[in-house]
Amino acid sequence: MKARGIERPAIIQGCGRSGTTLIYDLFTLHKDLGYLTNYSELLNGFAPVAFFNRFRSAKIDKWLIGKPKIHRFYPTPSESFILLKTVYPNFWRTARQNLPAENEHLKMRKIIADQMAWQGKNRFAIKVTGAAIFDFFAAMFIKPSFVWIVRDPRAVCYSIYRLGWQLRGQGQGMSEFEKLDAVITHNIDTFESIHKVNQPFKLVRYEDFVDSPEATMRSIVAHCNLEPDEKLFLTVRNWPIKKGSNDQWKTLSPEQITLLNTRLKPILEFYGYTS
Repeated sequence: MKARGIERPAIIQGCGRSGTTLIYDLFTLHKDLGYLTNYSELLNGFAPVAFFNRFRSAKIDKWLIGKPKIHRFYPTPSESFILLKTVYPNFWRTARQNLPAENEHLKMRKIIADQMAWQGKNRFAIKVTGAAIFDFFAAMFIKPSFVWIVRDPRAVCYSIYRLGWQLRGQGQGMSEFEKLDAVITHNIDTFESIHKVNQPFKLVRYEDFVDSPEATMRSIVAHCNLEPDEKLFLTVRNWPIKKGSNDQWKTLSPEQITLLNTRLKPILEFYGYTS
């Protein structure tokens, strides 16, 4: 049986470096939403720490921009991968194949319900970057709403390539062309994973959010069957959103740009980006 109090959760997903964190962090400022935080992650789901979420505010969130040393002590929305992988020892295999996991689902729902009680919230949201696993969440929750966030795949791959963290030291001896090609290969699976889900979802393009943040957030709130929150919409309207980073991939070599456009062409066309 699915736990009470976790009906109609909002599930936010998308490829890493697609703007999911910015959109999700703002979304969780909605007055009705509870969520897992860095405190939940650090203390393995220990419920009472969720009480500190009550002290989070948009004003403090904005003040903490660019202050990572202080920010890590503040209750921040978290994907809680460590917690998920503790509850589901083979998390990605279980989630992507939607394997039977009712005992694990019961445990996770209990953790979430306890966290929501301490937060004093009646709705729940969670973000997981990576491949779309909507069917997995549909088996866990009652009537979840799904949002899939995309950003120009060339910008995503460029960002990951520039940071270098996805190769995890495997790029030694590789040319820059080969490194970019490896990043593209790694992320094509994530971009295409949306074709395999059997749940309805809302597609949100990060570029649309940058251009019209309030309108986009209103559409997400409506899709997730949440009450309009004018305080949230005012926050989003006045939030300092960086612009201009989407075209940085154009600084690559002509060969690398051709590689991006060629390998990502079907994905670009599917998501409505021009190659």
